[in-house]
Amino acid sequence: MKTLKNKSIGALLTVLLFCCFGQQVVVAQCNPLQIILQDCEKVDLRAPNPGGGNNGTWTTTGGANIVSPNNRDTEVNTLDFGNNTFIWSVTDGGGVEVCKSQIIVFSAKINANGGINQNEVCNTTVLSAGNPSPGTGEWSCAEPSVTFSNISNANATVYNLPIGTTTLTWTVTNGACVTIGTVDITNVTPDPIDAGVDDEACTDNKYTLNGTPPAGNETGLWKVMGGTGVFVDASIFNSEVSGLSTGVSPNNSNTFRWELTRGTCTVFDDVVITNNSV
Repeated sequence: MKTLKNKSIGALLTVLLFCCFGQQVVVAQCNPLQIILQDCEKVDLRAPNPGGGNNGTWTTTGGANIVSPNNRDTEVNTLDFGNNTFIWSVTDGGGVEVCKSQIIVFSAKINANGGINQNEVCNTTVLSAGNPSPGTGEWSCAEPSVTFSNISNANATVYNLPIGTTTLTWTVTNGACVTIGTVDITNVTPDPIDAGVDDEACTDNKYTLNGTPPAGNETGLWKVMGGTGVFVDASIFNSEVSGLSTGVSPNNSNTFRWELTRGTCTVFDDVVITNNSV
């Protein structure tokens, strides 16, 4: 039991602090004194019985949640970072305030914000987590392939994202207070593709290509990367190409690239067709 005395007004405030399942319990008497406590998540507030015919109410000047504001024994949680002020006010049956006391709970907890989900990226992207100051932040991921340019930077670049949705974790630590935020990053890069097996054209300077067919949300495109060629339809995976060059170094080769695009992500593969038409 600890007794604090406010010498300026000669009033006494009796404050009882003890642990109940790891949680502070504060007993406040009704007078103008204030105390400052520290906690990360939640505190139990306890006021004396307001007496017959009187009513007591807990209020706060911040955004913390008072579980039972009209109950003299209540938990308060979701504390704001910094000072959280709680006021116990007692009124008589006519609604006239009899007295009030104020308790300030300081929370070092900084709510971790992993940033906005990104639904269409390729293998890498820049993150945008909340500023952890005055604490520190750290990125992590359960996927072993994922790496970060700087795990302590809220705006780090993440690399080697698997295809599909990956959850990244942003952990903020300030003193004994730790909070966790997450963000989902969706990599829409198409799966690896094949432009076909290197081959030779033997007739009429033309050849039917055979790349990986595009999925329903993908588009394809053939390109000439070396030699010459004219596609019947450059957007289909098995387009015929004609007008193949001969005498192209090396070995009469013509190089064609097959690209598949999903969203802003593109993958490609090349195939070499040697024109030996006679």
